[in-house]
Amino acid sequence: MVEAAFTLRRSRRRVVWLAGAFALAIVAAVVGWLSTRGEELATLRGHTGPVRALAVAADQNLLVSAGDDRQVRLWDLRSNRSIKSFPAQDGKIVGLAVLPNRSALVTVSPDLKPAVWSLPDGRPVQTLGSPDTAESVAVSPDGRHLAFGGPDGRIWCCSPPDHLTPKPLKGHMKAVHSLAFTPDGTRLHSGGLDGFIRTWDAGSGQLKDQLAVGNRRVFGLTIFPDGTRVVAAVAGAGLRGWSLDKREELPAFGDDAGMAWCVAVSPDGSKLATGHEDGTVKVWEANPARVLRTYRGHRLVVLAVAFAPDGGSVFSASGDGTIKRWKVPGR
Repeated sequence: MVEAAFTLRRSRRRVVWLAGAFALAIVAAVVGWLSTRGEELATLRGHTGPVRALAVAADQNLLVSAGDDRQVRLWDLRSNRSIKSFPAQDGKIVGLAVLPNRSALVTVSPDLKPAVWSLPDGRPVQTLGSPDTAESVAVSPDGRHLAFGGPDGRIWCCSPPDHLTPKPLKGHMKAVHSLAFTPDGTRLHSGGLDGFIRTWDAGSGQLKDQLAVGNRRVFGLTIFPDGTRVVAAVAGAGLRGWSLDKREELPAFGDDAGMAWCVAVSPDGSKLATGHEDGTVKVWEANPARVLRTYRGHRLVVLAVAFAPDGGSVFSASGDGTIKRWKVPGR
């Protein structure tokens, strides 16, 4: 009897211990979930397919989004509400650029010629004659230069609003998925699937420099507001960055970068945001590079990220058809 009672008490203690451990595991999981979900400010719904492109029209307090459903949607930055949508092109949209001081938007598609639309009414303004299709688009901060990355490796440049007949720049051997102008608008950087980042004179179109990324595809590019550094989202290598004046590679971002598909820098240059294949969004301290937060909320790959004009929040667009707004740590 004594032995049986002892065995019973021991079994009860084990059950209590296991129950306590299980409860602690649940608490830890909830805390972990809250730490990544607690600073989700909003989920923007309306698209019916993957959202591939984001752009911010700061002077109109608008976020612009587009993707596979062929719709351009305009969101009020203050309320996070959709205020308008319009069918832009008869094909998926992979890139957006807001033309500064012109209240105009450029859309690009791998199926159709680039097109220009007025904002915020969405009225068609012009369809460009070249290129036939595009994989990416970028506009210089001063609005003087517009560039398109083609599926054949060519880059097309023009000078809106008077000269909208783009001239081709040849250098990449494969599709150009990412473009970024320096803040002063004098240089254009391009990232291709051929494993190179190339630098062009924005005015003359002359190739000025190139950085080899190895046998890696460049999916995203961002240039710091001071024009001194470029960071790229590179297939199989996470994030890589270079000093543009010294042509030196920046300290490694480490394994935290994972499989990054897109990257953006905050307006003040202090933070980076990256979107990843596993649906996570990471916010980084830019210098030295370290992850401040990893946000989980998307079910599929994150295809685009963009900071709000004040740098206090970041938007992410996903293959799951949603856009999320996240609080930037320390803001």
